[in-house]
Amino acid sequence: MIYIAAPYSDSDQTVVDNRVKRVCEYSGGLLKNGQSCVSALTVGVSILQHTNLPTDFSFWKKLSFDLIDVCDEIHVLMLDGWDNSIGVDGEVNYGIKKGIKIKHINI
Repeated sequence: MIYIAAPYSDSDQTVVDNRVKRVCEYSGGLLKNGQSCVSALTVGVSILQHTNLPTDFSFWKKLSFDLIDVCDEIHVLMLDGWDNSIGVDGEVNYGIKKGIKIKHINI
């Protein structure tokens, strides 16, 4: 199973929407090729459409880490802002701590 890490938050909603779209497109490509994947970003976006929950990493960290625990690899999507993302940094550091292979994807 592949965990997909990517930046989410931004003050510009267009940037957020583009990030969500790119993660979904990448996930779709993996699924089309028979690879199972999961992302707290896509799960969270679905939940946020119907609830009033926080959007910060400190709230979603437990879900992210629980999902990473069942994965063999983390694919870090190098979208604009990935290298400054608190969430991506937290997910990658957690994966490294757990010995999970990290792969950076330039899309």
